[in-house]
Amino acid sequence: MSESLNVLGPQGPFARHLDWFTVRDCQGEMAEAVESAILTSQVALVESGTGTGKTFAYLVPPLLNGKKTLVSTRTKHLQEQLFQKDIPVVCEVLNLNPTIRILKGRSNYLCLLKYEHAQKNPDLLGFSRKFKAVYNWVVERDDGDISEYELHADERRQMTTTGRMCVGSNCKHWNPCYANRARNAARQADVLVVNHNLLSLEMTHGDAEGENSDAYGVEVVIVDEAHRFPDIACESLSLTVSKQRLDEFCENLEYAEKTADLDFDVVRSITKSVSDATDQLDQKMGVELTQWSLDEFQNRQDLVARYWNIVSALDQAVQNLDPYIDSSPEIEKCRDLALGISEDAKTILERDNVEVASWVEKTRHGFSFHRLPLEPRSEFGPAISNFDGSWIFTSASMAVGEDFSHFEHSMGLSESIHQRWDSPFDFENQALAYFPPKMPLPNYQSREEYDRRVVEVVEQLVPISKGRMLVLFTTIASMKAAKEYLTERIGYKLLCQYDRPNTHLLAEFKRDGNAVLLGTMGFWEGIDIKGDELSCVVIDKLPFAPFDNPKANARRTLMEESGRNFFNDWQVPSAVLTLKQGSGRLIRDVSDRGVLVLCDPRINQRSYGKEFLDSLPPMPRSDSLARVDQFFST
Repeated sequence: MSESLNVLGPQGPFARHLDWFTVRDCQGEMAEAVESAILTSQVALVESGTGTGKTFAYLVPPLLNGKKTLVSTRTKHLQEQLFQKDIPVVCEVLNLNPTIRILKGRSNYLCLLKYEHAQKNPDLLGFSRKFKAVYNWVVERDDGDISEYELHADERRQMTTTGRMCVGSNCKHWNPCYANRARNAARQADVLVVNHNLLSLEMTHGDAEGENSDAYGVEVVIVDEAHRFPDIACESLSLTVSKQRLDEFCENLEYAEKTADLDFDVVRSITKSVSDATDQLDQKMGVELTQWSLDEFQNRQDLVARYWNIVSALDQAVQNLDPYIDSSPEIEKCRDLALGISEDAKTILERDNVEVASWVEKTRHGFSFHRLPLEPRSEFGPAISNFDGSWIFTSASMAVGEDFSHFEHSMGLSESIHQRWDSPFDFENQALAYFPPKMPLPNYQSREEYDRRVVEVVEQLVPISKGRMLVLFTTIASMKAAKEYLTERIGYKLLCQYDRPNTHLLAEFKRDGNAVLLGTMGFWEGIDIKGDELSCVVIDKLPFAPFDNPKANARRTLMEESGRNFFNDWQVPSAVLTLKQGSGRLIRDVSDRGVLVLCDPRINQRSYGKEFLDSLPPMPRSDSLARVDQFFST
């Protein structure tokens, strides 16, 4: 018996010291598998259903064995939960005293250099009493982290810096710098908590000093919520040239001019040239919100010419700033920023890699050009394989059935061990899956009819469930149409995503106790509502990714050229994993009861539907509304 299995067992310290702790065989078995992977320096893929207790299962083995560990999770909120609650509980029970640190991206920490410049020039970038208030707040906290302070995005940007603009060791505030102090503490930590964005960026680009996650000297990397990691890893490898990024360059240069010995006329010439070229392309692209493939964009010679005008303006900016780079590290950073945007702009129009999706968007805020790898395997696979330690990837949805190959292929993992454990909850008695009868197929021609039938199903169910309902949509348009239809038709409070911040909506949903909450993809995962407040989850359609976006088109071409079936080999597995996340919102605790409503008839009518059905927990199934009524009545 492994030591981890023993301590999580019925005679172990968790059972003895924590009144609320429940011994679970699946938790102990997972901890044993994680411990084995850690002691043999292997890559492990571990799927663990809701209620397994996976957090303790992956924390106990490295802490018990004294391994220097990095834990990465999806959001800053989950970071805080691990840092403030979960890890301290494990350490207290095991009587351990490791050094625990949390690390966020540089843009979460107040920049002392900007604060000094703002003190000297109160009008600099809109400096106000709020900057002083934030400074006093972080001085009292002594960690510089302003992520919890309520600020607008532009205010936050004025008070912080980024890896691209931080002047590093050339800064006079380098030693007391909050971000630098956090990184130094991270290097000394026994347990370090980060998020996926930071881990991915530092693996691909390093931090402001050019160091990557290896600099932390960890022996174990644990990636929780791992189902999201491939997409976030792709984002870290992406290139984007946007009006926002160009505007920020001009803003940074104007800021640098006020803090360094730089000729105003030079700055004015550069910013005017870049801004004019940016505005000309933006205006020529029109006001219609649209998306083009790279081929469609390049067929518009009038647009391509203006695109290259921006590149020329950036190249000229680099030449004009070169003579001044020794006068100020901030000027040097601006020169490097112009050079970086120019190089990205040139690369985006290249056609050298069929495994890259490139596209153009016209948005309300301007335009953006994108180049995104379809999968991160070429960069991340070798980095993980060459790591002198172990990687543990864990999530409630990594496998399609028993098959982990979808995740393995995406991450480029050639050698890994994998195991999975179903949720220990009693779904036979705690849950019911309801398939509304006589639903039309959700094809493009009947989209409005289908959406109407979905909201009619919701309207039927609301009085039976007494509200307490989360309705998950695959599109924003369908959600908004449902809101319009249901507003005057149900006798319970109706909440809708995007009307307010998600945290406020969830708090109100729990507080009301009988509300109906409408959400899109942002609510398909990460929502943890235990108890009677959530007793019904409705899913409008099988969550297939759109077929017609640039990334999907590029992936289809690549897979067809290699003899693979895009729909069966990618669309279905991806949708199965998303459905597992959405359906997992229903039963979150051993005492929860509820009904899962799957409106899409394809799950029972198409051959691929079996893969979706097999991914669901083993709950009874029915197409009878009376059976639903009976479930809620007992």
